[in-house]
Amino acid sequence: MARGPRPDSAVAWPWRRLAATAGAVRIEALAERLGWSRRHLVRRFRERTAPSLKPAAQLFRFERATALLRGRTPAPPLAAVTAEAG
Repeated sequence: MARGPRPDSAVAWPWRRLAATAGAVRIEALAERLGWSRRHLVRRFRERTAPSLKPAAQLFRFERATALLRGRTPAPPLAAVTAEAG
């Protein structure tokens, strides 16, 4: 089986932070933690992953919102869910 490129640990870490915070972490904060500019992080992330940073964060926030809605009767107000999900 062919192997793909080694995971880029500098890109894996922001991905894990996005997942852990359900997309609620600021991209600037991720870049600062890595010692990179926001632009460099966005470019590097885009080169190594399918979604770029902003859509990835939106995806994690959407997943958080759907988790908040799942199985709750009655459903909470959508404004409350969107505020909590970011």
